[in-house]
Amino acid sequence: MMFLVLFFLSAVLPAFSHVNFTGHRLYGLFASDEEELNLLRELNNHPELDVWNDPVAVYEKVNVRVPPTIASKLEEKWKKEGIDFYVVADDIQKWIDEEREENPVDDALAGRQENFQLDVYHTFEAISAYIDSVGSRYSSIAAVQQIGTTYEGNPIKGLKIGSGGFNKPALWIDSGIHAREWVAPATSLYIIEQLVKGYDTDPQMRELVDTFDWYIFPVINVDGYKYTWTFNRMWRKNRVLPRRFGTNPFCRGADPNRNFDSAFGGAGTSGDSCSEIYRGESAFSEEESKAVRDGVLSLGPRLKAYFTLHSYSQLWMTPYGHSKATPPDYQDQMKALQAAANAIAMYNGHTTNTDYCQP
Repeated sequence: MMFLVLFFLSAVLPAFSHVNFTGHRLYGLFASDEEELNLLRELNNHPELDVWNDPVAVYEKVNVRVPPTIASKLEEKWKKEGIDFYVVADDIQKWIDEEREENPVDDALAGRQENFQLDVYHTFEAISAYIDSVGSRYSSIAAVQQIGTTYEGNPIKGLKIGSGGFNKPALWIDSGIHAREWVAPATSLYIIEQLVKGYDTDPQMRELVDTFDWYIFPVINVDGYKYTWTFNRMWRKNRVLPRRFGTNPFCRGADPNRNFDSAFGGAGTSGDSCSEIYRGESAFSEEESKAVRDGVLSLGPRLKAYFTLHSYSQLWMTPYGHSKATPPDYQDQMKALQAAANAIAMYNGHTTNTDYCQP
C-alpha cells in the first residue's frame, strides 16, 4: 500500500508542478517611514515580483517572492534605499512539494464521503461534490445555491443554511476570490460543517442556524483555483483572456477582488493586464464579481453582515480599502473585529491584528 501511495504521488507531482519555483526566494521587508512604505507599494508594479501581502503600515512585514534571476540586484537596491529585509525561505518549491505530499489530489468521490476531511486541502471537484452532498444530507436546513458561472463555464456555488425557511436576517461569507489562498475555502468548509453537523448536537450551533440564514460560498474564483491545482500553485487571478486591443495577449486573468465598482481603478489596483492586481477592463467585467454582486443584492435588507475570507496577513479588516478615511460606523466595526480576535485568542492562543484596510 505504501508503494502505491508513493507511486501515486510521483505521478501527480510533475503535472501539478508544471510551473516550477525552484530557487525562488521569499523575502520579508520592513518600511521605517512613509517614504519607504511607498517604495514597497511600488513592488506591485514590478512584472517579476509577487507581493504576498500588501504594504499597509510602517514596520509591518511585507513578504515578496523573488525569482533567482533578479534576487541579487534587488538586494542591492533595497540596501541603497535603506529598506530592511531578510530571507524567509530560500526555495519556495520545497514548500509547494511538501504541501502536495500532505494534500494528495482528490476527486468528487472524496466530497461525497460523510467523513469529509477538514484537515487537508481539496480540489474544486471534491468541494463541489461536498456542497451537493451537504445539500442532500441536510436538506431540512441546507440548500445548494449557484450565483454565477465563470469564464471557463464552472459553477460558482455554495450553500444557504437556515431553519424554518429563508426569511431571517442573513449573513454572507465568501472565500477563494484569490485562487492561491487555499486556506480561505478550507475555512468556509469548516464553518459549513460546524453549522450543519452541530445543529442537532450543539445548542450554540442550533441557535446560530435558527437565528440567521447563512449564505456561504467557498470558492468564488473557481477557474483560478482549479489552475492552482493543475498548473501554477502561485496563480492569483481568474483565467479570463485579454479582451481589449493592445492588451498583452500572453497575460491572462484579472483580479476579481479589484473588479467591484467601489472606487474602481483607485489605489492598490493596476491597469496592466500582466499585473497581479489587474483590475479588469471595467467594473464588474468579471463573472466572479458579478456573481457576488448579484448574490448580495438579492438578499436586500435581510443582509446584516458580509464577510470575505482571505489569507495571508493574519488580519481582521474593515473598510475602507481605497481611502485612509474611516466609515461612519468605524468604531462599531472595530468593536466587532476586536471581539472576534479575542475569541480566536481564547480558543487557540493566536493573536490577530484588527485594522481598517487603507491604500
